[in-house]
Amino acid sequence: VASWQMRAVAVYVRLTRKKRYATRDAGIEFLHAAKGPSDPPPKVLAACEVTTHQVRGRDVHVVRGSGATASDRGAVVYLHGGAYTNEIVDQQWAFAAALAQRTGVEVQVPIDGLAPHHTASEAVAFVAEVVSELVAQGRIAARMRRAEQVHPPRRDRIQITLAVVAVQPCAARAADRN
Repeated sequence: VASWQMRAVAVYVRLTRKKRYATRDAGIEFLHAAKGPSDPPPKVLAACEVTTHQVRGRDVHVVRGSGATASDRGAVVYLHGGAYTNEIVDQQWAFAAALAQRTGVEVQVPIDGLAPHHTASEAVAFVAEVVSELVAQGRIAARMRRAEQVHPPRRDRIQITLAVVAVQPCAARAADRN
């Protein structure tokens, strides 16, 4: 049973967001409209060190907590929400910053291209390259299997296999606390 708070949020979303897709033309207009910037907000820049590099011509922001450096502590790849139609928002940036600060682990935030100008296939290739670079650097360990080995391919759906990426130094970090 949903709480009264969740019911209130649902009503709010229905009243404010549904208009974007109320009609086919409204949905197409929203998809083609300019989106906000993907740059980290000033609060995150004040609390963390943020650097940016490019992979496949797309930005990958690297968030580190105050005083943290790239090290053997590992890394996390954070895929923000937005359903490939909206840019990353301040709340998602705040989560990435909190994750970096509280864990001491570097958080990589790849910024995907948005629909309708970019495709899901481009997003998968982009994120796979970000993860592959971290694996090659020994920053993360990943065990991946091809999607065809798990599920036979079907033409009527796109299959995306996400690898669970383990932060390598978890045991060492726990030992540091003791």
